[in-house]
Amino acid sequence: MPGHLLITPIRPRQERDKKGRFNKGNRVFKTAEKRNRFKRGDEPWNKELEFAEKIREKNGKPYWFIKYRGNWHQKHLWLWRQVNGNISDGFIIVFRNGDTLDCRIENLEEITRGELMKRIRDQNKINRGREVSALYDKYEIPRYKNIKHG
Repeated sequence: MPGHLLITPIRPRQERDKKGRFNKGNRVFKTAEKRNRFKRGDEPWNKELEFAEKIREKNGKPYWFIKYRGNWHQKHLWLWRQVNGNISDGFIIVFRNGDTLDCRIENLEEITRGELMKRIRDQNKINRGREVSALYDKYEIPRYKNIKHG
C-alpha cells in the first residue's frame, strides 16, 4: 500500500554477502525507524543528577554511593578524599562504629591492612569465647579456674 510504512527487518536469507554467508549482526531496517532514534544531545529520562545518592550492596553490606563527575563512588571514600586528600598507599578507610551507612567524617578512620587484620583476629577471638561460654552454659559444664593439680 502506498503511504503505509512498516518497520520490518529484512529476512536473514536476504542478508547474505557475496560468498553466500549470513550477516546475522547487520539487520537492515526500513526508513520509518529513523524518527524514533535517540537524538544527539538528548538525555535519557532516568539520568541521575550530579551528587545524587543511592544505597547499594557491595560484598553483602549496604553502602552509600554518590554520583560525582559522571561516575558512582562509595560516599565514605569520596568524603574522605574531599576532606583529607587521597588515601595513602597500603591504607584503607574503615568505619569506627561498624555501621557502613554512617558516613560522618568522625566515624571514618584510616588504618593499615595489618591493623585491620589484628582487629578482625581479636574480634574472632571474642566471638569464639562467647561461643565456648554458651556451650558451657548449655550443657551445664562447671568452669574451673586456677585448679592446682598434684
